[in-house]
Amino acid sequence: MLTGPTGAIIKKSLFEEVGGFSGKRFVGDNEMWLILAARQPVVKFQPSLFWWRKHELQEYRQGQSAQGYYTMNYLTMKSILENGNCPLNEADSRQAIGLLNARQSRLILHLMIKKGRIKEALEILKICSFSAFDLIRNAFCNTRSITS
Repeated sequence: MLTGPTGAIIKKSLFEEVGGFSGKRFVGDNEMWLILAARQPVVKFQPSLFWWRKHELQEYRQGQSAQGYYTMNYLTMKSILENGNCPLNEADSRQAIGLLNARQSRLILHLMIKKGRIKEALEILKICSFSAFDLIRNAFCNTRSITS
C-alpha cells in the first residue's frame, strides 16, 4: 500500500481517535493509513493528479537509504500485520507477511545484484533480521503456500 494525502479522505475525529501520526520518520503517513484501514472500511479512489516539486533536501530523497524507506516501510507493515488489531484472519495475515517478506527479500537482492549496493543491502538484511537462507527462501518461494 503506497498512498499519500493526495489520495485520502479521512474523518478528523478518527484521526484524533488513533492519536494522529506516530512521528516515525519516512513512514508515519503510510503507517497511519494502515492503522486507519484496520479500523474503518476503505474505498479505493483513482490516483490523484498533482505536481511534485523535487529538491535535494526533501525527506523523500533522504529516505532512500537502508535506514529510510527500505526498512521502515517493511518493519511498519510487518508490525501492523502482526498486531492484534489487524482485521485479517490468521491465514490471510500469514500470507500477507509472506508476500511482504518476499518483496523485501527481492528488494535486498536487487540492491545487491543489479545496483551493486552490497553494503547497504547487507545492512537492510540485518535490520530485517533475515538470514541468508531466509533471503533466498523468501525471494523465491511460492508465497501462496506460506504457512509459517
